[in-house]
Amino acid sequence: MPNSQTALIFNIQHFCLHDGPGIRTTVFFNGCPLRCPWCCNPEALNTKPVLLHDITKCTFCHRCESICKQAAIEINESNWKLKQELCDSCGKCTEMCLNEALKLSGKIYHIHDVFEEVKKDIEFYKTSGGGVTLSGGEVLTQIEFAEQLSEALHKEKIHVACETTACSTPDKFERLLKVIDYFMIDLKHYNKEKLEKVCNGNLELINKNIEKVLLSGKPVVGRIPVIPGFNFSMNDMKEYAKYAAKLGIQEIHLLPFHQLGEMKYIQLNKEYKMKGYMPLHKEDLIPYADYFTNIGLTVQIGG
Repeated sequence: MPNSQTALIFNIQHFCLHDGPGIRTTVFFNGCPLRCPWCCNPEALNTKPVLLHDITKCTFCHRCESICKQAAIEINESNWKLKQELCDSCGKCTEMCLNEALKLSGKIYHIHDVFEEVKKDIEFYKTSGGGVTLSGGEVLTQIEFAEQLSEALHKEKIHVACETTACSTPDKFERLLKVIDYFMIDLKHYNKEKLEKVCNGNLELINKNIEKVLLSGKPVVGRIPVIPGFNFSMNDMKEYAKYAAKLGIQEIHLLPFHQLGEMKYIQLNKEYKMKGYMPLHKEDLIPYADYFTNIGLTVQIGG
């Protein structure tokens, strides 16, 4: 299991253009306190590696079932089932699969390995004003590793940004605040009751942490995922404007809802609650962007 020198990470993505200034390498941490129905990385909610099953590649050959010592896999004719509570994430079934129908998402990385991987792009950071972004999931769930990685990057004069829900205890957030240069904070909703009911979020806690960043003087971007049936109306945007003004946020990024994560829910055998909702496009959010611009905020659509 992870310790201060290791972390559970489900992806390291190079040449990212929408995760902070310049060209960036984004490190995706596992674990998240929220449970947003539209989450495009449901495999990252867990604090252990999780097994994804692609039924389109599966031949139901029983090889994975036979190798599993925990009896976590059960196959009946053309029905493949994982008993998640029994799975110990050993990954042996993925090695046995002849058709690459099984994939283990999430891997324990040593800090040295992550540092060496992201440092490969240091020349791109220098020429573009970029750096490394810590994302997720939620980076605050593995704060010790985030601290040490950020400190190592700063020694190489590499800019460090993070995308965070800011839904964490004050002590953890203060530790993150000390080592991050640029904050992108998800503004899931402005209403306390709705945020708690739909996303399991604590708005009071989030607001206090946002205020700390703003007081520090470090750059802050509020990122609004625009979701049908949740916050997709002009009235919602007007309420967000009041919310941003109250906190003191000056820059807003509008993120259009998409269905790119739906297949992962199928592979995890989880219910996808946003099934049937039409994805949004940048053009759909132009009226909202115009509204924010007209009241003096800096706005960007899609990143």
